[in-house]
Parts: sequence; structure tokens; C-alpha cells
Amino acid sequence: MIDFSAGMQRTYEFYLVDPVSWCDIRRLRCIYSASTTYDSSTDTGCCATFESSESFGEAYIRIYSVCRQGGEERRYQLGTFLCQTNGGDHNGKREASSIDAYSPLLELSDYGPDIGFFVPAGQDAVEWARRLAASRARAPVAFGGGASHALPEPYIAKPGESWLDFVNGLLSKAGMRLFVDFTGTVTALVDRDAESMAPVAYISDQGPLAATKVQPDISHEHDLYGVPNTYISVLSRGDSSLTAIAVNDDPSSLTSTVSRGRPVHHYDLSPEIEDPDGPGALGRLQFYSESNLKKKSVVTRRVRYKRPWQPNIRAGDCVRLDFDRAGIHARAVVVRQETECTPGGQVSEECVYKEAMM
Repeated sequence: MIDFSAGMQRTYEFYLVDPVSWCDIRRLRCIYSASTTYDSSTDTGCCATFESSESFGEAYIRIYSVCRQGGEERRYQLGTFLCQTNGGDHNGKREASSIDAYSPLLELSDYGPDIGFFVPAGQDAVEWARRLAASRARAPVAFGGGASHALPEPYIAKPGESWLDFVNGLLSKAGMRLFVDFTGTVTALVDRDAESMAPVAYISDQGPLAATKVQPDISHEHDLYGVPNTYISVLSRGDSSLTAIAVNDDPSSLTSTVSRGRPVHHYDLSPEIEDPDGPGALGRLQFYSESNLKKKSVVTRRVRYKRPWQPNIRAGDCVRLDFDRAGIHARAVVVRQETECTPGGQVSEECVYKEAMM
């Protein structure tokens, strides 16, 4: 077992991949530089760049990280990418080709459903998405795992929509979206908050030896735009109406009227409460306003850092962050990873987590 908290030798290997069997064909010794990016916010999920002394046209290339430690050697996949050679330079000794590489999901964006194509109401959106992706992508497809969502109405393809958009639209009904893992397999991410997930790793700027240590430079940011501190509910009842106002005036809250020095309103003109015409409706409306203000008083924070590479942390995973110097102690979801295939193997990582303001 490789101990990723200890020293090791790391090299990289590149292989041409058979798009039918998804197996390695032969090793490519002409690639001398590469980088990968996994981003869960993009439609295709990942991309890569290569520098090579040869051109390939269009082909699938797989990257391995080869780790050697104490006489043990392990190979870990970093991704399988659809490569297209854009151009090259020649310095008198060798050709240098710059190769842009894309996710296997790119194939799903090449064409789309015929006009009028639809999935009938009552069908399982997740199973249909899996079958459609598997029949149109050459990469292996593996997702579902018991997840299901019965469509309440037919899901109809839009004119000009690609299969990638259509399948992602189907999955969105179940709170999921397409992604690609390190093996190049098409998977699906479930949209979840970090607090509902179990961390796969503990990342710290100090911490115990068991933690993954980050580099000293850590950046973080948050955006207060659109977060209200005053929630106004207006309930129309025939010729009259009821109004309930909830206000966050807590001085310790970043979004409160005190901290911001001004009210930031959110109007709800269609509140849903029980028995809106019955006695006590105003009290129920006030409770509704206070509850919804609390739900909306949430700020998304982004954290960026560099850490040593290890195979068990992927985009979409939950990690525990304990950065004493930055005052960050939270569960967070990894949304972006950039890896340079160089000695040392550092990963530039971005995580997000939500913080309640009241």
C-alpha cells in the first residue's frame, strides 16, 4: 500500500486507447508534458493538454501516475481524453505539437435527438439517461446505483439540442448530472450539500500526520450578492391582504441590516401556508417569512489551495477542511482539480461550502 503522506518516486505514462474496447493499445513515449482539469461545473466535466513530439490526429489517450515506494509500484489512472492536434512548432531538433484534449462526453455533443423525440411520462429518468448515454458514447457508462425518478410528464427534446444537453436535462429531474471519473468512465454526480456527505479525506494546513497537508498559500472568497436580510410575504385574500416581514438585524451576521447598513429585500407574493383564510393566518405567515429568510441567508464560500496528489480525492467528493491560519473549519465539496503531470505532483484544488448567516 502506497503511503501518500511519505516520500515516493512518481513518473507518468501515456497510452493510446482503443475506443471500442477501452483498453490500452500501446505506450506513447513522445509525450513529454501534460496537465488535466476536472471541473464539476462544466457540461463535459474534464479536459487536458499535452505537449508531444508527434501528432496523432484524433485519438484517445490515457494518463497513468506511476508511484514507487519501498519496493512497491502502483499505477493510477489520471484520465482518458479525446485528443485533437491543433498545431506544432519545430526548433531544428524536434517537433513540438500542442494537443488539446477533451472529455469522452464531447461525443454526446456532436449530434442530438430527432425533432419530436421524447421520453414518456412515468418512465425512470435515470435509467433512460443511462441507456441513452451508453448507446451514444464509446466510453463505458456506469451510473444509477438504485437512483430513480419517475417523470411526471413527457420529457421532450428541444430543437437543436445535443444528446449531452438532453441526457443532462433528464438527469436534472433526479438532481444529477453527467460526469467522468479518472478511468474515463461516464458517471453521474448527485447535487448534494457537503453536510449531507461523508468526507473522503481530511485536509489541513497543520493538523496530524494523517491529514493531507496543503501548501502555505490559501485563498478564499464569498459573494453576498442576492442574500436578503429582509423577507416580505404578502398574502392576498380577496379584497384584503396580510403582510409579514422578517428581518435579520443580528450584528454578528455578515448579511444583517446592521452589518450591511441597509435593508436587502426579498418579496414573496405567493406564500404557501396552511388555512390562509382561517384564524391565526398572520402568525403562520410570519413564521413562513422567518423560516424562508433563514433558508435564504446562506453564503457560498470558495477555497483554493494546493496539496500533494492522491487518488482517493476527486471532483464531486466531500473533504474536511481545517485551515487554522485562514480560520476555515468546514466540510466542503471539491468542484475543480488541476494537476500538472510533473515531479512532485501538486494538485490545485477548489472547494465550496455553505455557511448560514443566521
